[in-house]
Amino acid sequence: MNKIFTVFAFVLCMACTSYAQSSEEGFSRKGRFLVETGYNIVGGISNSSGANIQWDFDGGSITALGADVGKMLSENFAIKFRLGLLSANGFSITNVTAGVKYYAGGVVPIELTAGMLDGGPGSSTFTANLKLGYAARLADNITLEPTIGMLILEEEGALNFGISFGLFL
Repeated sequence: MNKIFTVFAFVLCMACTSYAQSSEEGFSRKGRFLVETGYNIVGGISNSSGANIQWDFDGGSITALGADVGKMLSENFAIKFRLGLLSANGFSITNVTAGVKYYAGGVVPIELTAGMLDGGPGSSTFTANLKLGYAARLADNITLEPTIGMLILEEEGALNFGISFGLFL
């Protein structure tokens, strides 16, 4: 319960900070590239953006490498692409997705993506992801975005909690 309260208090603090800074005008997201990096709180492995290497005590390793990029077509609407590579003890998975992201009111990111998760010959799986969050502005071109969403793999679904940084370059 204390962890939930701490996360809620942190999000509330970021929301207040973002609202206080939102009165400054002049920065436009339109036409900029969106680069995201983040962490999947539930899964423990990078959400396919950035790099992550883990070793266990038995000599096994997990390597994750990926990019999550997009292009802002308007002030609040972006088209996104993700390429993720995951390798663990000789087994590899490739994740390729495309989708859209809309910032409702400029601060509520709504993201819908779909793509393929490929684990080798004959093991391709359709994936879809719907996320909703809050974009707390840390600087003119940087946002902190805690999210909650639903990940769909073929006929299975999973609740997903994450946190990411959005960079508008």
